[in-house]
Amino acid sequence: MKFFDGSRPRAVEDFRAYAAERAIAFKDLEAIEKNARRLSILDPLVAGKRLAYIGESDHFIHEKYAYRLAMLNYLAARGFRNVGEELGATDGIRIARYVETGNESQLERVSIYGYSGATRTDRDDTPTGILRGSFGDAYPTALFAAEQKRFAHGLRKIGVRFFGFDIDPYPAVDTRTSRKFWSRCRLIRRSIRYGRHCSASRARRSTRKSRGSTTRSN
Repeated sequence: MKFFDGSRPRAVEDFRAYAAERAIAFKDLEAIEKNARRLSILDPLVAGKRLAYIGESDHFIHEKYAYRLAMLNYLAARGFRNVGEELGATDGIRIARYVETGNESQLERVSIYGYSGATRTDRDDTPTGILRGSFGDAYPTALFAAEQKRFAHGLRKIGVRFFGFDIDPYPAVDTRTSRKFWSRCRLIRRSIRYGRHCSASRARRSTRKSRGSTTRSN
């Protein structure tokens, strides 16, 4: 039974009343820094935490990107320095290179954005089965890529590290990226024991100057 399908009008009204009383309303979703300041009401919830999970109501919603950036800007100001997204792991490495260096060409080599330059020629890696609907002809590749690239620009402005932690839609990647991915996996696994994370992360936050983090995520 769906919660908002009209079969439970009293529950829907109760939820609306609850949300109206407690929700933090953003009048301008593009005012990222201003919105982040308004989120200080969440300070007691994140104090001392190592992981923060940012949800979404659904995929392919334009407004969620500004919401994400506002949340990440807020969390970065509270010491969270690393962002993991439900995105292909090796694609995530290329996005991470852009976030770190500002090299736009890295965003042009992300397979889920439509890049196929690393696809093997000796076999057909076209998604099949349950993945066909997610990465096939019906997938809104161009629109998704445009939104995600703007999101990556926002991450770079905030100053976080990035990684993907999902399967790659196309498994064929260059060996350099593959080696980089497994090296990063080891860093993530080691640092999760000590660091503060957004969704999942790979950096240790320390108050000691000798090991302090810098201050600044589908």
